[in-house]
Amino acid sequence: MELKNKDLHIFIENIKESYSHDGIEKLVVGVRELNPKKNFSNRMRYTGRNITSLDMFFSVLDAETEEIVIDFSEFTKISCDTNGHYFNFDFSCLSRGRLYKFILKLEYEGIRKKYDNKLAFMITN
Repeated sequence: MELKNKDLHIFIENIKESYSHDGIEKLVVGVRELNPKKNFSNRMRYTGRNITSLDMFFSVLDAETEEIVIDFSEFTKISCDTNGHYFNFDFSCLSRGRLYKFILKLEYEGIRKKYDNKLAFMITN
């Protein structure tokens, strides 16, 4: 379902605690309304994949130093297909043994909102 509201919450759905240094993973980005209107129905509200036409990007921070490792750019734009929003990430560009976290950004009409889910992950092997 496409959400027209601009008051959204975006998050990574399937983030793990650790990733292999030579791994490439598809990370799914969830989108939901921040303050949904009450609606009574027989269906759960958050079971389906929501999408938005607004631009979304990801960035990578070192979780300990808060230093930007990969900044927001056209190369970190989040994709969308019939299953929802996602991005493929190659973890070989990150150092082993360090903690990192993803930051997401939503852009529309000159407004930029950043989302930090505070979930850190480590690069192993």
